[in-house]
Amino acid sequence: MIKRLVKRAFVITSILLVFILASGCASDSQAKDNAGYAIVVGAHSNGRVIPFNSETVQNALTYISYRHAYVTFINCDRDPEPYFQTKIPESSVKNLSAEKQKRIAESYVKQLTEIIGQATPDSSEVDTLKAIQKAAQGLGGLDGADYDKDLLILDSGLSTSGYMDFTSGMLYADPQDVVAALEEVNAIPNLSGVDVTWSFCGDVASPQKELTVDERDNLKKIWEAVLLKGGANTVTFTNDFSSAEAYQGMPLVSTVEVGEEKIEVNADLRAKAPVINVTDPIETVVLDNASVQFVGDKDIFLDEVIAREKIEEVAHLLNEHPDNQVYVIGTTASGRNDEAFCQDLSERRAKAVVEVLKEMGIDEGRMIPVGLGFTDHWHVEDIDGNGNWIEENAAKNRKVMIIDVNSEDASFVS
Repeated sequence: MIKRLVKRAFVITSILLVFILASGCASDSQAKDNAGYAIVVGAHSNGRVIPFNSETVQNALTYISYRHAYVTFINCDRDPEPYFQTKIPESSVKNLSAEKQKRIAESYVKQLTEIIGQATPDSSEVDTLKAIQKAAQGLGGLDGADYDKDLLILDSGLSTSGYMDFTSGMLYADPQDVVAALEEVNAIPNLSGVDVTWSFCGDVASPQKELTVDERDNLKKIWEAVLLKGGANTVTFTNDFSSAEAYQGMPLVSTVEVGEEKIEVNADLRAKAPVINVTDPIETVVLDNASVQFVGDKDIFLDEVIAREKIEEVAHLLNEHPDNQVYVIGTTASGRNDEAFCQDLSERRAKAVVEVLKEMGIDEGRMIPVGLGFTDHWHVEDIDGNGNWIEENAAKNRKVMIIDVNSEDASFVS
């Protein structure tokens, strides 16, 4: 997905360059080739649809266009990557009129608005810190101290993976405690000389509960402390209005527990809510068809005694790693191409395992049930060229997997 978008973006940029040269246009004599701009785009579930026509976004794209800036758009998911990178091209024609400059800039802005809207998460969960680190890396690659560097973040800021995982209770932490913990693991992004603007911080959508005023305020203070520690010149939170519409059909993002009333941030609360989870991921566990078998086309255990014995082993493992969060992934055999039924069945089976783990004392908030049907990364072909079952392979596909959200296997959960 990202590679296709990058390719398309560069094609659009080439068209723009041809347009400028053919029309006899030139850059503003005051616009110097010394601007870098990175935009982090948090288009993901649990978030509101980003209005790219907002004043802040349009001002940023106009600035990029007039300054012929080096620009990078970065998607914000669990493993953020740039999906568009280029330098806005200039022509060799001089003394361009103000009206002509305006028309050219508007044409750039229109096409950049389309490109920025193509951000699509490739993995579940959100690692906003890593997205900012990617942006800092790109801006840091610009040689010369005279570059104007800007970072625009379009995201709720409610990160759910990586070092700044707000599902761990970080929402109530002291901002300086967060900074100190990030310093210990060398995770502060290098934003020396960068001006940072943040839009839609704290704006969330169902099933994520709305943040209280105090929670939203502390969320901004935490991010501001991290960004300033990284050397940012300025950090500005805008008042743009977010969309009332929620993103649909995106990879799963965990919810963050929030309070209904004002919560004081104090030492006792911080002691109960660990700031940063730096634990190593646990190894993936596969509850296969032989150990945890279900009744055909149902989410009922065929032999509940044997199933509970195997699931109890998982409970022991999770108790040994109390800070780790896991996906509970259900998969099925091919199902004669009935993808919708198999996805629903696999999700119900995953939830059945979660229910048993809850009975065994595992906190529900640590487990994310997901149904992948027969479209999972680990699926083996179980129907031959004549449409007949390959039962040995079909049995391998009927399984429930326990995958740490910070493991390599988690990158295949979407």
